[in-house]
Amino acid sequence: MSKPNSKPKSKPASQSQVLKKGIWGMSIPMIIDQMIVLSVPLADTFFLSHISDNAAAGVGAVMPLLFMCSMILISISIAGSAVAGQRLGNEQNLDARASIVTYACLVFLVSIVIGSLLWFFGAQFSELINLSDAIKEHTNVYLKYIAFVAVILGFRSVYQTTLNLFGHPEYNTYANWTVALLNIVGNAWVVFYTDYGVHGVAMMSVLSSLIGLLILMSVFHFKLNVELPIKYSIKQFKRLSKPILKIAIPSSLEPLSFDVYMIYLLWVVSQVGDVALTTRNYTYTTFIFCLAFSFAFGTATQTIIAQLIGKKDFEQAQKTLVKGAKLAVIGSTSIAFIFFLLHPFILSLYTDNPEILKLGFGLFLISVFTEPGRAINIVVGGALRSAGDAKFNSFSAILLTWTIAAPLAYVLAIVMGFGIYGIFFAALFDEVIRALVAVWRWSTKKWMTYTVAAQEL
Repeated sequence: MSKPNSKPKSKPASQSQVLKKGIWGMSIPMIIDQMIVLSVPLADTFFLSHISDNAAAGVGAVMPLLFMCSMILISISIAGSAVAGQRLGNEQNLDARASIVTYACLVFLVSIVIGSLLWFFGAQFSELINLSDAIKEHTNVYLKYIAFVAVILGFRSVYQTTLNLFGHPEYNTYANWTVALLNIVGNAWVVFYTDYGVHGVAMMSVLSSLIGLLILMSVFHFKLNVELPIKYSIKQFKRLSKPILKIAIPSSLEPLSFDVYMIYLLWVVSQVGDVALTTRNYTYTTFIFCLAFSFAFGTATQTIIAQLIGKKDFEQAQKTLVKGAKLAVIGSTSIAFIFFLLHPFILSLYTDNPEILKLGFGLFLISVFTEPGRAINIVVGGALRSAGDAKFNSFSAILLTWTIAAPLAYVLAIVMGFGIYGIFFAALFDEVIRALVAVWRWSTKKWMTYTVAAQEL
């Protein structure tokens, strides 16, 4: 492709600093950022547990639905960011900025559809997974707010990925600090000083998320002042959206499949009993914090790799992936092991139910061994998507999940009687197998033929 408009017209503050900062310079603020982001569901669960174990379990049951909807939108943003990153690396600055407008439009359109579906059909969810009446009561209350939260998270993902693209992840951290603090203070006020209960906790999630979005918008449009060629983007929408959709569609299917799988597991857990469901929620909410390292190093790695691929520096891309994967595994597994050692104290923060405390030991132990596979999945899968090779990784992950992991969970939990332990063992197996497949796919180097430059020759 010719580059007649490749020279940037934006101010220096808006130039990409990704390659200059490197994996550590990008990852450190992202680790802090992810810890803050993931502390929000942890804080919500803590405060909800002070209302009741059923309230915590009810909202916990809704979380996979929220994650599923937001991940569809985030996948589009990540795909758009990968394409824009490759164009920046290839010094196609006009098309890079036009790609940002393109994927922002795609996120907007899809978010309207998702928000509408959640608003009109969200209440059917609690019926689908067969929750008990005591838990369903809280779930149905929280579901009313999910449509707003999911759409806000989608829009935030556009600004977050764009700020990462230009090498400024620290602004995401500032915004998320604000979100976390507002959420904690608001939840404390709701739980300890009002009778709003789950209604109040949900409202605080909406309010804090909205303020975080407004902060990111202000930074991007007024502080960095990145110039976006809107008219050019509209004229070139079909051409610019094509490579984004090639990555976004299969990339969206994988998290969609995974979150449907998590909903399926909730249904299986509900067959075991309310205690198992509540313990699963406390364990899952705690260990989701380990994802801070995996997501941070994964995001930094794929952002850098996208620009290296644009420069056709494949050798450095390989080194970056290996380094990012190692750091993600070490970081997430170390945190998981610390959680296991502290599991009596952690669980006591949520509940004093002796059945939950007893079940928690085994679930925390299994979760430690699950983290390495999950970290590799996130980093290597993200690298494949940033290269444009999204189809194989997504479709193989979906196939493995539904032909092996899902049936295995039911057999171990219900047929063989291992209960909640069987479900966690199935999740462990799923992560390990998918990690091995992702690593194999990268090693074939077929991703080199899926880059934007290669596809547009």
